[in-house]
Amino acid sequence: DTIPLAQPLVRLYGAGGKLDTMAPHDIYRAYNVQPVLDRGIDGSGQTIGVVARSDFNVSDILEFQQQFGTSVRSPVKIFPGGNPGIGAPLSVCQGIGNHQQFVQCTQAEEGEVLLDVQWAGGLAPGATMLVDISATDIDASLMDLVAHHPEAKVITMSFGDCERVDPTALQLFAPVYAQAAAQGQTVVVSTGDSGADGCQDGRGVSVSALASDPNVTAVGGTALDPGFDAHGDATGHVSESVWNDADGASGG
Repeated sequence: DTIPLAQPLVRLYGAGGKLDTMAPHDIYRAYNVQPVLDRGIDGSGQTIGVVARSDFNVSDILEFQQQFGTSVRSPVKIFPGGNPGIGAPLSVCQGIGNHQQFVQCTQAEEGEVLLDVQWAGGLAPGATMLVDISATDIDASLMDLVAHHPEAKVITMSFGDCERVDPTALQLFAPVYAQAAAQGQTVVVSTGDSGADGCQDGRGVSVSALASDPNVTAVGGTALDPGFDAHGDATGHVSESVWNDADGASGG
């Protein structure tokens, strides 16, 4: 198709600066999740579909689970049209002549799928993670999950596409989202990392076309203060506001 490639919304940082980061048990404490898990409500018997565009090493998922003491469960991979490779060097990153840009592309693609699988599994440790990896673009992955995997009652997609620049995306995704809703599939889509300028071109406000359909739940980012103690562990929910800082902002 002629639709521009969607952009992965993961943000990668090097080892140059010190960062406060959250582990699954910090999230449990900040949002009072642990009592729910203790009652056995952990996603068991449910399937979460992850829209992806890059293969990944399952060992990275297992290491994350072991490191942070969550249930160790291998995700299930499906490839509706061939394997794009780890970092998608055989699909969306293919043909990038500049080495640095190629590396950035592959890191973003691999980082996005790892982030989504690790954290969806971390919050629902009993659920089956069904990772649908497209060798073209995310529309193929989403369509495969909706058409062939109705058991995935939750579908998560962390990519962005400028609605103002690409209005045809609305027409492409609308019937897929409608079918998902009719089948009882909840589709959650990230709103973006660039505030109201979802197109990142300085030409005015625009939302992500992937998140603006009425049949999906658009998920924005927040800045959470979990009350880190001297050991770097969360103590509870101190405060929370819309994410808006020097590194980016929640999409509109």
